[in-house]
Amino acid sequence: MSYVGVHRKPLAEASIPVERNRSTRAALASFFVLLSLCASLSILKSAVGTPGGGSIDRWIFGSGELRIAMALDGFDVLRHGGNETPLSLTSRGLTLGTATETNSATYLQRRMPGTVNRIGATAFFESAPPGATGQVALLISASPLSTDPSLFLAEVPNMAVHFVFDSETWLMSVWRHEGGQEVLGVGRFATPLLGERSVEVIRRDDQVSIALPNGQTVTFRDPRIASWSSQWATWELYERGPGIKPAVLTQIWAGWEK
Repeated sequence: MSYVGVHRKPLAEASIPVERNRSTRAALASFFVLLSLCASLSILKSAVGTPGGGSIDRWIFGSGELRIAMALDGFDVLRHGGNETPLSLTSRGLTLGTATETNSATYLQRRMPGTVNRIGATAFFESAPPGATGQVALLISASPLSTDPSLFLAEVPNMAVHFVFDSETWLMSVWRHEGGQEVLGVGRFATPLLGERSVEVIRRDDQVSIALPNGQTVTFRDPRIASWSSQWATWELYERGPGIKPAVLTQIWAGWEK
């Protein structure tokens, strides 16, 4: 996992009893930014009937015993803005402390084995005043987000899917490099979401079907959905302003075409 941030803060070291010799300590020190994530993570991979064939990888946070020495191995973790505490695993799932800056965002970016045709997440939302809940975004992009902090905001790639939801609203857009998002649809939930809720975006060529967390399904078609899809899948936690508590990710998944 690589880690960058416009305002970079080190990840806290997890308290995991490990017998280390000198070489092991040196190796672990070079990866100290990963250690706060090394608890209660299991990775499940299963071959299922995704559109176009392929498989789904699923990452479940905050359940079971420690399964791997380095959590989120294979992800780029990108940060912008600031939060009271860094990204960490809690008994609930993967989250951060309350936002301390405007437009605080954390991205989990991964290159899948084939072109992404499915992406989803389960998030936990606590009760909050209107407009004061953190957002979760699901991204399928034509190329990766830059891991260079000086280029991170300047080189946002074309995105076939930029789906955002919080406890009150959802938004589906495509994102044009140097042009920003072009909204395809928006909606508001009749009742604010509480507790664990899941959303999944399934792509078939230039069309996406989105299973919303309230049980409804919406569909959109745009030629850029097909042309801007690639192997890159990204999950984002976003807080629009100081004082907003982030959502908690309990699991994420992505599927790809063979």
